[in-house]
Amino acid sequence: MLGKGAIGNLCQILLVTTILGILFLKYRSTFNQPSLKPSSSDDVLIPRPLRPGSDDSVIPRTKRPGFDDSLIPQTERPGFDDSLILSTKRPGLTDSLIPRPEPTGFTHSIIPSQPEVCSTQDCVIGAAFYHTNINDKVNPCSNFYDFTCGNFDLSYDIPPGKAMFDVGDVHAKRVQKQLYQSLMANSTKSEEPYETLAKSLFQKCMDENKIDATGIASLLEFLNKFDGGVPFLGGEGFTTSWETFFAKALRFTNVYTPVLVTLAPDPADSTKYIPKFGQAKAFMLDDPSNYAHGTENALVKGARNVLIKVAEMLGASQRSAEKDMTDVLELEMKLAAALLPPALAQRSENTENVVKFGDIKAKYPGIAFQDFVEFFSGYFTFNDNTRVILSEPTYFKQLTAIMTRTPKKVVANMIIMQFIRQSAHSLPKDIFELFYDFGMVQKGFKTKIPYDRLESCIKLNNDLLDLPTSRLYINDHFNHDIVPKLEEMMSYVKKYFIKELKESMWLEDSTRNRAIKKVNAMKHIIGYPKMIFDDNYMRKIHQEYENSRDTESLLSLVQRLIKYKWNTVLRHNGNPTFNYELYLGTVAKQDAYNVLAENTVVYFAGMLQYSYFMADVPKYIQYGIFGSIIGHELQHGFDAIGRYVDENGNIIDWWPKDVVKTFNEKENCYIEQYNAEGVNGKSTVRENMADNVGIKTAFGAYKLWLEEHPDEVEMKMPGFGEYTNEQMFYISWANNWCGLVDEAMDKLVESKHPPGNIRNKVVVRNSAEFDSAFNCPKTTAKTCQLW
Repeated sequence: MLGKGAIGNLCQILLVTTILGILFLKYRSTFNQPSLKPSSSDDVLIPRPLRPGSDDSVIPRTKRPGFDDSLIPQTERPGFDDSLILSTKRPGLTDSLIPRPEPTGFTHSIIPSQPEVCSTQDCVIGAAFYHTNINDKVNPCSNFYDFTCGNFDLSYDIPPGKAMFDVGDVHAKRVQKQLYQSLMANSTKSEEPYETLAKSLFQKCMDENKIDATGIASLLEFLNKFDGGVPFLGGEGFTTSWETFFAKALRFTNVYTPVLVTLAPDPADSTKYIPKFGQAKAFMLDDPSNYAHGTENALVKGARNVLIKVAEMLGASQRSAEKDMTDVLELEMKLAAALLPPALAQRSENTENVVKFGDIKAKYPGIAFQDFVEFFSGYFTFNDNTRVILSEPTYFKQLTAIMTRTPKKVVANMIIMQFIRQSAHSLPKDIFELFYDFGMVQKGFKTKIPYDRLESCIKLNNDLLDLPTSRLYINDHFNHDIVPKLEEMMSYVKKYFIKELKESMWLEDSTRNRAIKKVNAMKHIIGYPKMIFDDNYMRKIHQEYENSRDTESLLSLVQRLIKYKWNTVLRHNGNPTFNYELYLGTVAKQDAYNVLAENTVVYFAGMLQYSYFMADVPKYIQYGIFGSIIGHELQHGFDAIGRYVDENGNIIDWWPKDVVKTFNEKENCYIEQYNAEGVNGKSTVRENMADNVGIKTAFGAYKLWLEEHPDEVEMKMPGFGEYTNEQMFYISWANNWCGLVDEAMDKLVESKHPPGNIRNKVVVRNSAEFDSAFNCPKTTAKTCQLW
């Protein structure tokens, strides 16, 4: 007979189980919207938002007007998006055959009385996620990745054409759906004009039927704005010089050939940018070295066929299309041969050649550089003494000779085809698919990969209207109540990090005190920069962003927004009140990073939700999942790059030689450790150190919180009553790294981080706290510690 207490416990278990099942199914379901297909990763088909550089994103790194990703000293991010690269190949799979009870070492905790079980929605959903992934037949001391993530592959498959699928991808799809809801919502009278414009852009992008019906007409109308029109549609009477045609095209587009025209930091004054001229950056072939194989090369032939078909779709005869597009490819082959090799080009860009504008006009009389000045009209006053940067000078010497022998119409046709290629996303499906399919061939894919229109349209919004799109997202999907909990967690992580610094005897006193000062001065942005809700500021930034008429084509709107964004960059150039937050990009992403030049860590709104952060779960879960991310980002301020930046964001080498020597030895320990796992330890060492320091700091911070809250009783996660809180800390952390890898496809993709199973494996090997939590035998392998 069941006693009264037993009946109560049974009822509680049944209730929690029922809630768990219902809510998890609810979370896993999708609303009735177009299906999410895997991404194409063919960024060249999406118009670039900014002219500067060749990077699509807009993240700053120094206290000066910036506008691309390369401006942040720490280019590597913690890996809470594309870097959750994981593996289906699970070392030690035979562990799953170990019979119960568990082997010597690991034991579940012994709970003398029935603990209270958390039944909040966050607890139920989080527990369901962990239960779904965990394989409790595996001994966690032998293979913690297989223990925590061993059943991830039972719930998910790698989408066609993708090399991997992981927790970050699961999260990204959730953020995509949230953005879809916000951007497809009807406009209201109370919203700002720039918010309405963000919705218009997205809805026009998603309306493929209208694009198919009006795309070619809108393209031809747009091309007629170019000086001289479209040569391959207009016969032989084209007389406009290539410089004039290119300069006029720059007013409407962001083409990068035959010359890169942009802005770059002035080496003499890093708060300002000056005009920069560089070698061509865009060709039909993604890798220009393939042109060296000649016209019989399969990729060159494929490019020629694409260009001919596009020309015919726009009205060219087959004969003229074949002649004109063959001439275009031959010109591209000549320009590609004139390019500096990538290594030399990078070295040239790192040692910028600053000259007077009059000097380059005199040195290269065959190129009418004066025509390019109109591009900067209204923002720069040009004369012969104006300072400019000329990258890759040898390219311009050869460019003069090439252009002297090339008919004007051939250059114009090349520029137009590059514009069409970059704008393919805004054109009818027949044209778009020609470029998209050829892009897949260039990447080595043997079969056609489905195109994800939703993902690309969201990217377009995030690139061109990041602030209005972010504002809509925050209004609809951000929980402001979580901010105090995050701020408390950040304070404990910083407190424990300082404790570690104080106990690191290899730091001498002045360096330790300066490091502590930097930690205390470190700021954070939670969710979003506050200025996106400053109506006056937002109206000023978007003052020229006129709304879109229903009849305006997507192509026309996109080019208009590119020009607006470029003007915003020029307008802020050299502004002493420059606000770096303007260039952080969209907040609707699962990411966090350390803006070293500002000594500020940004935690974007897209990641501050299930499964990376849950407000109503026990502290051991919060610190395991997100405390480790906070610690990871904090450590970046003290890695091989961050250590050169002081508490004010100034670049200064403030570590003595003896301290640097010890740091390098500790860094080398991690390099060798990850090399032994088949990973490039040197190229990933900053992230690897941040992983290790992050989890150790988070665990220590959790223990500090417990010490200061002795009366707090933390409830158990549903279905995890046999695990201690410390064990659940590590289980929640490890679920950040669950994922799958297609080993054949992975060879086509460059991975910036170690695979998730390696990140898991090495971190727990280095963690004495993990061994203690799971009662694991002491490891005999070499371990690494920074602090």
